[in-house]
Amino acid sequence: MIFIHKIRAFSLAVSVCIITFAAGCASARQPVPPGVVPQQSSVYSEDEQYGHEVFNQLTKSYPVDRSDDNVNRIRDIVDKLVKAARADHNPWHVYVLVGDDIKNAAATRGNFIFVWSGILKTATSDAEIATVLAHEIGHVLAGHTAPDPAEETQRIIAGVAGTVTGSVLATRGVAGPVADLAEIVVRASLEALIVNPNQQANELEADQIGIFMMADASYDPAEAITFWERAQHDPAFGSLPFEFMSSHPSSSTRLERLRGLLPQAQERYAAASGSAVPSAYAMNSARGDYRSDHKRAANDEVWIVQERETVVYSGPDNGSKVIDKLAFNSEVSVRSIRGRWLEITTPVGGFVRSRDLAPK
Repeated sequence: MIFIHKIRAFSLAVSVCIITFAAGCASARQPVPPGVVPQQSSVYSEDEQYGHEVFNQLTKSYPVDRSDDNVNRIRDIVDKLVKAARADHNPWHVYVLVGDDIKNAAATRGNFIFVWSGILKTATSDAEIATVLAHEIGHVLAGHTAPDPAEETQRIIAGVAGTVTGSVLATRGVAGPVADLAEIVVRASLEALIVNPNQQANELEADQIGIFMMADASYDPAEAITFWERAQHDPAFGSLPFEFMSSHPSSSTRLERLRGLLPQAQERYAAASGSAVPSAYAMNSARGDYRSDHKRAANDEVWIVQERETVVYSGPDNGSKVIDKLAFNSEVSVRSIRGRWLEITTPVGGFVRSRDLAPK
């Protein structure tokens, strides 16, 4: 047993050395500037063949979900995102794969997008699904793909395995023999970094591209913050405890970066949705502080709820998160009118349908 433990520990050490060497040899690539969504030129037949090969490999482990509702929902969101990114001149191939315990998605060359059914059961709104899909489309537009479809499939499966591994470690903890940790880590996350030692940087860059793509497609980018705030407490989303060993950055790192990009993304969202620059409410709601901007401003108008019950949403979209419900004859303070939506500040900050209210 001691001999086996030494072998496992040695394999971990060797793997880390390989990764360190590979990272040092990785070619430098000019990073995508914040706010830029890379433009896609043409998708060639060899790109589509590449995507088909990845698809064929993935479906050996994960069957295709035949639910029209699931597939159409994902396709509708993808259509909005790629249109906003001006990448809709090339076809996008969207597949939902069965895996209710897998909260993940992936995309690759040839404009192939794979979504596991677990993400549909976890996301609370279309905007949260758009958070995941915009990130994956960002990988494709930025060229974050392996040179060989077999390696690309390995990277995707390693990412899924890393999700499962993170859940296992959260359950078992990181204490205990090095051999146990080596057995779990070497089989999953370290493989992903050997395939692509720039993977963590690519993940953060895809987050960056994705939040602006969401905004341009009129999905509230604050929902990306809300999604990752919840995800950091879910072992199925979290990366491994040792961030340098993981192919994905930790949720706290992602949140820090995304919060820094949010003000610029909110301006893009306001422009795309034809509304005014978002209020401080939008910024505060992205941090989970929904009531920090609920004081009535001098120029707010008082409106009255006309329906038996009116839903308050986090953004001007029926698919956004439900914050509260207002009773008939309630008074609310309206900050701005955005087409069919009202932005309100009291009794709770958010958005309601204008047809449900009338000026006092």
